[in-house]
Amino acid sequence: MKRTTFALAAALAAISVLPACSGSSGSGPQVARVTPGSLPAGETFKGVWYNRVFGDMHLVPEGNHVNGKYKSPQSGVWGTIDGTITGDVIKFSWVEHKTGAIGPGSTKSGKGYWKFVPGEPPAPAAMKGEWGLGENEVGGGEWDCIRQKDVEPKLDSIGNEAAPTDGAWDKEAAPPPAKKK
Repeated sequence: MKRTTFALAAALAAISVLPACSGSSGSGPQVARVTPGSLPAGETFKGVWYNRVFGDMHLVPEGNHVNGKYKSPQSGVWGTIDGTITGDVIKFSWVEHKTGAIGPGSTKSGKGYWKFVPGEPPAPAAMKGEWGLGENEVGGGEWDCIRQKDVEPKLDSIGNEAAPTDGAWDKEAAPPPAKKK
């Protein structure tokens, strides 16, 4: 009975956050129509959240504002999150950087949303959401996350990687050291 109740609650939660996009090509940005509810008592968005594509995302809320950073499992890809919390929903802007990349592909940005989904122990809390490019909140893909248990967010641990600024990519590599005989 408990398993059936949990499955039904999870299915209803997933249905309630399906995006209904407003606007179409050329009529303005696509926005998620997601209805905020109440964040369950004792819950918070603070923590380290995991997604297999975007990796570990560190979120730190302050009042109704949230800052975050994520580091993708893909080498050299990291991003920032800046959002507004309304009940159990975060609407956010994101900027993603590719360390060492030069040109237009080195940074991209967009918007998105997450809706908090409480976990029934031992299952962790989750967020269901989506991301979009540019001014669109939807259309890019799913961005669902699960909260990592007992992991404190550390914003300073992400994004300190930098591309060479001394023109090192233009210089010839130093010859390897001579082998000792």
